[in-house]
Amino acid sequence: MSSPADPCLAHEAPRAPAALRRQLWRYLVTGVINTGLGLFVIIALHKGFGAGLMLSNAAGYGVGLLCSFTLNRSWTFASTGSVLPAAAKYLVLVGIAFGLCISVITGLQGAGLPYLPAQITGTALYSIVVFLGAKHVIFTD
Repeated sequence: MSSPADPCLAHEAPRAPAALRRQLWRYLVTGVINTGLGLFVIIALHKGFGAGLMLSNAAGYGVGLLCSFTLNRSWTFASTGSVLPAAAKYLVLVGIAFGLCISVITGLQGAGLPYLPAQITGTALYSIVVFLGAKHVIFTD
C-alpha cells in the first residue's frame, strides 16, 4: 500500500520552489514596468515633443532596456556582481533573444501561422530565453 506522500497519488501538480516563484513574479513585474516606461517615452517623445518615430522608439527601447537590466539585476536576481560586465552580457543576451524571436515569428508565418499567434510565440520564447540567461549566466552571484 502506498503512503499519501507517494507522488503518484498526489492530486496537485508539483510547485516550483519559493525562490524561483518569487524570481518569476519579479521578472514579470519588471517586464510590465519596463514595457510601460518604454512605451511612455516613445509616446511622450513622438506625440508630446514631435520627435520622429525612429528616435522615439530608439529612446523608448533604450530606456526600457536600462530599466529591465537595473530591476532584474537589483531586484529580480539580487545580484551584487560587477555592473559593466553584467550589462555587456545582458545586451548580448537580449540581442540573441531578439534574433530568436524574429526568426520564430518569420518561420511560423512562413509556415502559415497567422501573425498574432506567431508574435505571441516569439515573445514568449524571448522572455524565457532572457529569464534563463539572466538567471543562469549573467546574475549568478
